[in-house]
Amino acid sequence: MWGMNEKKVAPQPKAGKTKSLLVWSNVVPVLVVLALVGLFVSLELSSPPPDPGEPLSGSLPKAKEKAIDVLLNLTNLLITWSISIIGATAFFLKSAFEGKASLSRKNLVIAELVIAFSILSVFFGHLVYSSVLNMLAVDIFSARDSVVLAYGIAQYGTFLCAVALFGLYIHYSYWPIAAPS
Repeated sequence: MWGMNEKKVAPQPKAGKTKSLLVWSNVVPVLVVLALVGLFVSLELSSPPPDPGEPLSGSLPKAKEKAIDVLLNLTNLLITWSISIIGATAFFLKSAFEGKASLSRKNLVIAELVIAFSILSVFFGHLVYSSVLNMLAVDIFSARDSVVLAYGIAQYGTFLCAVALFGLYIHYSYWPIAAPS
């Protein structure tokens, strides 16, 4: 039969498309990482001083001690969960590389966003810790400090984005191979 033993060759992308794909896959991620590092450094260096609060006079009342414990435990919990999401994403990426799930460029970008938002959440948690230390260093503590609240809200918001994107990543990775019911 005519053409039975011919090998099918995948169409080659055009030269312009290959060059733009090369830029996208090599240059853009480096620029994103550099932008994130720049954001981290600028936020760290421009962190405002704590709001004026009630002086502690060298001792912490029980209520303020408990408030510090609750705030730092919540911050630590969100940091731990963010790191866990990074680990879970790595686990599912590994299964995609082993062929147990599909890995498209869209899935890879979503996985990268999950990791980026998780890292941002960890960083904002670090800023909460740093702000509490700054308050205690000047012998004040306010559980309603505007800086601590802003960093805490940013930590929680970026954590929720990471969780939502992780759900999308799992959905898009396993939907194509899921058996219809």
